[in-house]
Amino acid sequence: MAQSSGHGGRRMALMRRDDLLAGRAAARTALGRDVALFHAGARYFALDDACLRCSLSLAAGTIDGARVRCRCGWSYDLATGEVAGVARLGVDAYPVSLDGDDVCVAIPRP
Repeated sequence: MAQSSGHGGRRMALMRRDDLLAGRAAARTALGRDVALFHAGARYFALDDACLRCSLSLAAGTIDGARVRCRCGWSYDLATGEVAGVARLGVDAYPVSLDGDDVCVAIPRP
């Protein structure tokens, strides 16, 4: 899988498109970060993979439109990582791009 550096960090292929079906999520580790990948609608998203309330994996949550709901009940915007109903609180969201059959995420340098 491809890797390249960019202004937003290192762009890394974390999985193949065929391995992340629509409406599903997966957890991966890249550059020491736990990342949750989501395929919602026709788009792919990437967030830090830990709920701020309970530390559970967001990849194990439920995708509901443009949000993921953690098992503890908190809901996160897939595009921004913001917690629903809580001003200025959220997890990091990472840019996602497709490179052929690879789902690539721009991971900030440690």
